[in-house]
Amino acid sequence: MKKFKEVYGKPSAQCITCHTKPPERNDYGKDVLAALDKAKTPELTAEILKSVESLDSDKDGVLNGDEIKAGTLPGNPTSKPAPESRPVEAKSSALDNLVPKHTFHPAIVHFPIALLAVAAFLEFLSRWKKNEGFHSASVINLAIGLVSAAGAITTGIIFWLRLGAKLEGTLLIHLIVASASILVGIGAYTQRSKPAYIWLILLSGILVMVAGHFGGSMLYG
Repeated sequence: MKKFKEVYGKPSAQCITCHTKPPERNDYGKDVLAALDKAKTPELTAEILKSVESLDSDKDGVLNGDEIKAGTLPGNPTSKPAPESRPVEAKSSALDNLVPKHTFHPAIVHFPIALLAVAAFLEFLSRWKKNEGFHSASVINLAIGLVSAAGAITTGIIFWLRLGAKLEGTLLIHLIVASASILVGIGAYTQRSKPAYIWLILLSGILVMVAGHFGGSMLYG
C-alpha cells in the first residue's frame, strides 16, 4: 500500500484497492500478483504497478490506469469513473466522412509545382533555341499551373481551417510564399509577349518550389 500511495500520489488509498477482505485479493490485486510472479521478485516496484495500468482487471470497461487517476477502484466493477469524466472520442462530421480533412490538398499541390517549374524551363529553351514553339508551350503550362495553384491554395486554406491550426511559423511562410508565386505567375502571364516574361516565370517557379519545400517540412519534418 505504501508503494501504491508513493507511485500514484494517493495518500488516502486503502487496502480495498487490491483486496476484497485481506488477505483475499480482488481482480486487480490478482493481476498485480501475476505481474510480481512474472518479474520473479517479491518486491513491488513502480514498473510492476505501471505494467498493469493497461489492463481492465474488473472488466468494467475502464482501464486500471484510468480508474486510479479518477480515484475509483480498479478491482471493483461497481466502482468506476462517471461517464462525463472519461475521455470521449470526437465524432466525425458528415463532411469528414465524405472528404478527408486535407481536402485533397496534398494531391493538388504537385501540379503547380511541376507546371510552373516546367514553364520556366520551356521559356529558357525558347530563348536558347530561338524556337517560338517552346514559348507557346511555356505559356500553356503557366496558365494551367496558375489554375491548379489557385486550387492548391484554396484546398490548403480549407485544410488549415478544418484542422484549427494557428496561422504562424512554417504554415504562415508556406501560405505567403505560395500566394506570392501565384501573383508573380499572373504578372508573368500578363507579360507573356514581353522580355520581362522569362524573369517573372523564373521567379514564380522558384517561389512555388520554395512553398512546396515548406509544405513538405510540415508533413515530413
